[in-house]
Amino acid sequence: EIASLEHFWIIRRFQILQKVFAPLLTPDIVCCDIGCGQGLVQLQLYRHCAICADGIDLDEDVLKNHPGHGTLYLYNILDRAPELKEKYQTLFLFDVLEHIPEPDTFLDACSYLLQPDGHIILNVPASQMLYSAYDKAAGHLRRYSIDDLRIAVSKVGLQDVSHTYWGFPYVPLLLLRKFLHRNGSKEDIIKRGFDVQNKYMNRIFLILGQLEYIPQQFFGSSIMMAARKV
Repeated sequence: EIASLEHFWIIRRFQILQKVFAPLLTPDIVCCDIGCGQGLVQLQLYRHCAICADGIDLDEDVLKNHPGHGTLYLYNILDRAPELKEKYQTLFLFDVLEHIPEPDTFLDACSYLLQPDGHIILNVPASQMLYSAYDKAAGHLRRYSIDDLRIAVSKVGLQDVSHTYWGFPYVPLLLLRKFLHRNGSKEDIIKRGFDVQNKYMNRIFLILGQLEYIPQQFFGSSIMMAARKV
């Protein structure tokens, strides 16, 4: 409910995708957003790249209010439906894996949907040092390093072909959030931890993020990686 296409973090995440993984973002790709939610990634792909991506989610209420670009599936990918086997050239898995208790099983089920030599583009929160009450409230089971993510994808026959840390300018904000928002209800912690108070602060945070050189392998608040099915 807080996330929107105008939120600085949603905008910056998509800018990272366009900058680092542009060769994979061709209008003719057959692709799907896993855990599509309210369809923000699909809308960004459609508006900025002329890509019509399918969407998969388990929340029927969310899908009912979806903007409708691409085919929508109320579907558990662990079911491995035969009609979806190797259907897609590219899968987007944005801020989903950190919620999954058994990432190996989940990534293997994602790979089932992927054509040979296809790619999964993942985004995950970075650095366990930054794990906070906000992560817990949001249902994050862990934060990743690049090595962690590379090992996770390699276990299911996926090969890291490109990656970057991003969000380094936001690390002080996450550390501040970690110490300021330690108490309260789950809903309150999420609202205070993600909501931007006004459009001016939203703009400032976006400009701050754009000062970062990308790609970079040093440190950040998130990791984005493309892994190829081999």
